[in-house]
Amino acid sequence: AIHVWLPPGYHQQPRRRYPTLYVHDGQCCLSNDEGGSSGGVGEGSRWDLNCALSRLVTAGEISPAIVVMLDSCGGGHLLDMDLPLGPEMPPVPLLRRRWLEYGDNPLGRKYIGYVCDVVKPAIDAEFRTLPSP
Repeated sequence: AIHVWLPPGYHQQPRRRYPTLYVHDGQCCLSNDEGGSSGGVGEGSRWDLNCALSRLVTAGEISPAIVVMLDSCGGGHLLDMDLPLGPEMPPVPLLRRRWLEYGDNPLGRKYIGYVCDVVKPAIDAEFRTLPSP
């Protein structure tokens, strides 16, 4: 799943565009009352990133930004990700999955391609991002 956090004031400033931060392990980022999960990476962890961001933006300690949180793959197989892997990547148990998911290998390259070529354009089209680096 993909979760999107919008900074305080986003809806009150319809012409403002925001930088965007992409975060992995999105299932751990939100507090439970905001749709976060208590399971997944670091079983039982919840980072409450949304609460920390709201506090920091409101206090003026950081600039407002849109935060896109991508859940890590789960369920026991790499192919459980919503990622078009193709037949050359058979199901692999989650043993050493982090190396496979983010490493310089066929799966890692497909994952970064998915984020850059599918997720980012969809986020740029739906939200008021600053689409250039």
